[in-house]
Amino acid sequence: MFDAGIRYALAHKIPVVTVTRGTYYFLSKQTAESYLLVESAHDLTLDLGSSELLFRDSFHGAITLYHGRNVTLENFSIDFLNLPFTQLRIKHVDPTTRLIQYEKMAGWPMLSDPVLQQSELWVLVFRKGELIPGTNRVALQKPIRQGELRIAVSDAPWVQPAVLANYGEGDIAVITARGGPAAAMAASGTLFATSRFLRRARWDCKWIKARTREWMAG
Repeated sequence: MFDAGIRYALAHKIPVVTVTRGTYYFLSKQTAESYLLVESAHDLTLDLGSSELLFRDSFHGAITLYHGRNVTLENFSIDFLNLPFTQLRIKHVDPTTRLIQYEKMAGWPMLSDPVLQQSELWVLVFRKGELIPGTNRVALQKPIRQGELRIAVSDAPWVQPAVLANYGEGDIAVITARGGPAAAMAASGTLFATSRFLRRARWDCKWIKARTREWMAG
């Protein structure tokens, strides 16, 4: 539907396309990497009427502009149904072996979820909603055993035993899979994005990534 409307507007030189407000689901991809491809568009505004766009898997791009210029997307939000992160409750930490024992938290995906297995996994540890001082995001070693996380070997200061010893029982480990394209990007073109753009899909990646020398995001 979106693709047909965009192609009609371009063919008839309609500068503004307005979408009826609603929640729109994109469950199948238009290309190997993207759910919605806007190709060879120029001088076009897509006003999505404060709609919510929901895409199935977060390891594929939501919207890609290809060989276009001066394309504006406005009044919309993007989210994904299958999110690339989860959280666990820490039970015990062995700083010397970099081993964290955890228990699953209700309502959050299992680490075995396919979405979380598509790329490398990283962890941040929080206490009472705040990142533990002196700690940072660290990579996890794969494969991951049930109930256990092992921090990958690194020379980074926040991977050393003295820092890992700050983790404790009851702390919350937030696990995120790192990888995949940006939610919206421009490939050889100019993309303007305004309004509520991205809600919760990839908090460890840039919200907009453009493979072009000339792009702007609002």
